[in-house]
This record gives sequence, C-alpha cells and structure tokens, in this order.
Amino acid sequence: MFLVNVPVCIVVGTIVALYGRRSAGDPARTLDVVGQVAATAFFAFLIGALVLLRGVSKHGTLPAVGCLAGAIITLISFVVRQRHKPGLLDFSMFRQLNFIGVTLFPIFYSVSFWALLVILPQYYETSLRMPPSLAGLSMVPLTGGLTTVPLILGRAKARLDTRAVFVIGMLGILVGDVSLAFAVVHNNYAMLVPGLVLSGATSGLMNPEVARTAMRLVDSRRSGMASGLTSTMRQIGFGAGVASFGVLAGHGGDAGSFTSVSMQTILSVAAAMAAGGLAIAVLTPGLESSPR
Repeated sequence: MFLVNVPVCIVVGTIVALYGRRSAGDPARTLDVVGQVAATAFFAFLIGALVLLRGVSKHGTLPAVGCLAGAIITLISFVVRQRHKPGLLDFSMFRQLNFIGVTLFPIFYSVSFWALLVILPQYYETSLRMPPSLAGLSMVPLTGGLTTVPLILGRAKARLDTRAVFVIGMLGILVGDVSLAFAVVHNNYAMLVPGLVLSGATSGLMNPEVARTAMRLVDSRRSGMASGLTSTMRQIGFGAGVASFGVLAGHGGDAGSFTSVSMQTILSVAAAMAAGGLAIAVLTPGLESSPR
C-alpha cells in the first residue's frame, strides 16, 4: 500500500522542477538534488536503525549499528554540503534562539501526538480485540478535535500569543498522554476517551500555528524554507516515534503485540516528549512578541 506514494512523489517532484518559481531574492540557490538525496538517506538510515533494534536478538547488533553509522555519515555530508553550497538550508537562520526552538518543537510534538495515531489502532486490535474498521472509528475522539477546534475557537485563539498557544497545546497533550497511560491498564476503551478528546482538542488548537510561527521568525525570502524545515522535522519525529514505539511494543511481549504493559511504556515516553515540547514552549525566547 505504501508504494502508492512512489508515483505521487515522482509526479509532485516533476511539477516542482518544471513549474516551481525560483526566489527572485536569491538567484544563487538552485534545486539541490544531492542535498535532498543526503537528507532522505539520513532519514532512511535513522528509521532503519530503529526498526532493526527490534530484531537484535535474531540478527545481532551489526545491521542496526550499520544503519546508525549510515545516518551519521549522511547527516554530516548534508550539513557540510549546505554550509559550502547554497541549497536547501540557510544556516544563518539558526543564529536566532527562537528559530532553533521552533525548529525542534515539531519533533517533540510529533512523537507525543502524531505517532500515536498509528500506534493506538494497533492496541485496539491486539488488546481490545476490535475489528480494523471499529479500531479506525475509535480514533474519532482524538482526530475530531484537529478539525473542529480551529473552527470553533478561531476567534478566541487570535487573542492568544504564540507562546500561550504552544503551552496550552503541549500541556493538554501531556495530560492526555498521562491519562491514557493510566487508562490502558484496564483495557477499557471508555476510560481512554477523556484522554483522547483532550489531546485531540489541544492539538487542534496548536497545530496550524507551528509552521506559521517559523515563517514569521525569518526574512520573507526564507519563509518557504522555514515552512519546509518544520514539515521535515515533523516527519522525522513522526517516523522516529512510530519506529521507536514499535520497538517498545516488541519488547512488551510477542513481537508486534501492543499489550497494556507495552502501551504504558509507549505512552510514558510520549508523555515525556510532550513535557519536552512544553519546556521548549516555555523557555524559547521571543515567542510572545512574534506577531500573529
């Protein structure tokens, strides 16, 4: 099923190459194919290392260590290229502490919330014995807030500064993850609903603000670069989170079985990442003064 993404990526990449407009303010920057390959290889090696950790008992540590080494090498290659040739990133953006905070924030956000969208249905099927269709529908309390809250609270949110939005969002996800960690012990879906609703609602309040904040913190010529960077960090957090949670599930019993014990561990890690995201939201300077 995932292979359907291959032709989609080819089509999108072709459209961008043929019709994407180059920034008038920075003609030196061109489509950086080598940089894109290095960044993609880093992500692939990183996820591969995490996935292979699950099979250490069968295949040993060499494959996982090899992938980790590949991730380190490709990351260094990407950074060196970007520093010596105009391409995907302008490292001058990282001279701002607030931009560094906003760039790291999506990783914590993705692991603590988005990765659970993949993991929770597996728990519903394996431990709560739900059929796949019902497991999907059971995610509505979590996903519903993503679409309804921005519509309902749009005007009220406009009165809050960026820091307040981030703090409320991550605090709600933190409390929601902790609530879920306690609830999974009972293997009762009804006890999960309050945590699902709270996490989904507060994420819906915060989600649109993440990319917009990064774009506001840089020069207008770098707004697309900032938005793309936050999206990339989201994907890194999401992929690494899902892979790591899969490893934890394998260690909780039979490989791939999302038991209540392994889910407690997973949700505890998610809550810890939410706490990290909350700390970034509180400590990053200048968020309350960025125009919204």
